Amino acid sequence: MKIDCQWFTKNFEAYCTETLGPAESRQAAEHAASCSACARELQSYREIDPLIKQLFKHRMTLAQSPRAVPRGFGLRFAMAGGGLAIAAALAIFALLPDAAPPPAPLASNPVNPPVSGQEDALQNPAEAPAGIERAKPADHAEKGSATPGPETPVRDNAPAFMVIDAAGYATTLENYRGYALLFGVVSSERPETAAALERLYRTFSGNVKMRILGVSRRRENKPSGTTFPFVFNNGSRLLDAADGEVLLVGPDGDVRFEGSLLSDPDELAGQIKAHMEQSRR
Repeated sequence: MKIDCQWFTKNFEAYCTETLGPAESRQAAEHAASCSACARELQSYREIDPLIKQLFKHRMTLAQSPRAVPRGFGLRFAMAGGGLAIAAALAIFALLPDAAPPPAPLASNPVNPPVSGQEDALQNPAEAPAGIERAKPADHAEKGSATPGPETPVRDNAPAFMVIDAAGYATTLENYRGYALLFGVVSSERPETAAALERLYRTFSGNVKMRILGVSRRRENKPSGTTFPFVFNNGSRLLDAADGEVLLVGPDGDVRFEGSLLSDPDELAGQIKAHMEQSRR
């Protein structure tokens, strides 16, 4: 079937209300794309108030009912000028007895205003009024203490050295390649081991080629009064170090020295210095 301007004008209303068949609708769209006159009429229709389209649909419904309205009414109406068409549509639409009333505007959900003082409290929590309470930290957070967790089990095929910090970052000996690693195995049951390691940390912390760690075999709070990095064993053998021992690992990953944190602190520091100087030769 050939689509020309006469056919397009005759079926304009059906095309605009999407009541044509798929094939006719596609052919009408192709004609409007190639015909400037029909394209202008179609654009004029699309620029008219959406009320016109609602009226067209109403007219098509009436056309299929026994009380049909003369055909072509909607087309002639759409061909009118934009402003005149809108004014006429409002008048005719109001006079149609079967026209459904326009939908009522949707009611927006009311937003409850903040209670007096809450808005300022949200902006400045530190200045919240007395009537608004801030969340209170848990008792263990206020006191800085927590029950130590269970000791991390060590399997038969466990790695030689692997630790993890409180933030969840794990490290192995490979992370310390090129540095001397000094670590001591400390625990809350023996606070003197942490105190001894703290003295070593203050002695050697200025050495940029050395890394110092305090290692616990289980999750627990960092020993009070200490400043050394504190980590937890992550299922490794800790190079077979025992509780209360301190190990010096060379830049190549080999153990250079093993000692006890309970020995004389000055003598222990001297032994570590001697092994470090020996490793430089």
